[in-house]
Amino acid sequence: WHEFYGYDRVYFDSALGIAGIIWPTGTPWVPSSSWANTASMMTARNTNIVEMAPGSTLTINTAATLRLIGDGSQALTLNQAITIGDNLNVASLTIGAGFTVTIDGDLTTTGAITVPATSTLIVLGKVTSGGAITNAGTLTVGALDCKGALDNTGAVSVTVNGDAYIEGLVTNTTGSITVYGNYTGAGNITTTTGNVVVDGSFYTDGSLASTSTGDYTIGGNCHIGTTISVVAGSVLTVVGILEVGGAVTNV
Repeated sequence: WHEFYGYDRVYFDSALGIAGIIWPTGTPWVPSSSWANTASMMTARNTNIVEMAPGSTLTINTAATLRLIGDGSQALTLNQAITIGDNLNVASLTIGAGFTVTIDGDLTTTGAITVPATSTLIVLGKVTSGGAITNAGTLTVGALDCKGALDNTGAVSVTVNGDAYIEGLVTNTTGSITVYGNYTGAGNITTTTGNVVVDGSFYTDGSLASTSTGDYTIGGNCHIGTTISVVAGSVLTVVGILEVGGAVTNV
């Protein structure tokens, strides 16, 4: 495959591809339309690289270690234990229930990222999301730049090992959000019984609220653009300087 034809990957196109594994299927001019066929050709042709055509929809149902080449326009669903050994650039990413997906590089999406209950998404590099992130499982990333909302629902966790920027609303229920670097936000942040911990500084243009027993712990300075609301049973701890643009309600 590599030596005779000069290709180091299998080509996939959900709209214009064809089924089958016989040459020239899997080439740029005759891409595959089936993940099962694509996986077979990867094994037969001794490659772990798949290039997805623009606008493709791909669902992977078999465990694999591979590289997926996209241009930010693909809808990707991973319904098995998958390791992606490079950066990943797609329109949206959905993890199937009960599976662990590891991305060794950066993850870039123009749309949403969805991690359901009992699932785990680990991104060793930076996550740049153009849409909302919905986490009902375990999400661990190197750094985070989210242009949408972050919804952390259930007894689950979001861990950012570096800095985090979140443009939309941040909602935490019974789980935890931990940022080991600095946090910068443009919207409101709220928690119920889960805890939010930021080791560095915390800055948001919006409000900060706890509606139950969830605590906030900020290791550096803290700037809240509008209001703070902390109810009975909840604690806000700021090690550095606290700046608030509006009213502070501490019940």
